[in-house]
Amino acid sequence: MNGTIKTGKTETIPFLHLKKKEHHGWEYSKKLTGVYLDGLENAAKNGITFQGKMALMTGAGAGSIGAEVLQGLISDGAKVVVTTSRYSREVTEYYQSMYARFGARGSQLVVVPFNGGSKQDVEALVDYIYDYKKGLGWDLDYIVPFAAIPENGREIDSIDSKSELAHRLMLTNVIRLLGSVKSK
Repeated sequence: MNGTIKTGKTETIPFLHLKKKEHHGWEYSKKLTGVYLDGLENAAKNGITFQGKMALMTGAGAGSIGAEVLQGLISDGAKVVVTTSRYSREVTEYYQSMYARFGARGSQLVVVPFNGGSKQDVEALVDYIYDYKKGLGWDLDYIVPFAAIPENGREIDSIDSKSELAHRLMLTNVIRLLGSVKSK
C-alpha cells in the first residue's frame, strides 16, 4: 500500500435528480431519481399517450394555459371533465368547437358548471364523476387544477388582503377537491 489511502467509490448525483425529506433535511434519493429518469426515458422512446385516461380539469377558458393543456389531453384520447364558472351557451359552444377540432378517437369532453369556492360544488362534482348510476362512473387518473379567482390589477408584489383571501379560498378548495377524490 506504500502509505496511500484507497478511497471508496463515490456516487455521482445526476444533474436532474429528486430529493426526499428526511429527519435532518432534504437528501438525494437514488430510488426516486431512478424512477423519474426511467419515466422520462420511456416517454422519450415511446411517446406519451392519454388514451383511456380520465382527467378533471378546472380552469381552461379561452386563451388560457389550461385550454392548451386541455387540447393536448383530448387530442391524445383522454376523457376529460372540464369545469367552468361561466356556464353559458357561448362557453359550451367554445368547448364544442375545441372538441370538434382537437378531439381524437376515444376522447370525450364533458363540460360542467362549477364554483371552485363552494364546498357543495366540490362534493357534487366529485360525486358526479365517480357515481356509476347518476354520473359518469369514472375513476380519475389526473386532476389539473387551473381555475383561479380573477385578480384584476393586482401584481405579485402587491398582494392585499382581498388577494390573500382569494388565494386561501382557491388553495383550500383544491385540497378539498383532492380529499374528496381520495375518499372515493
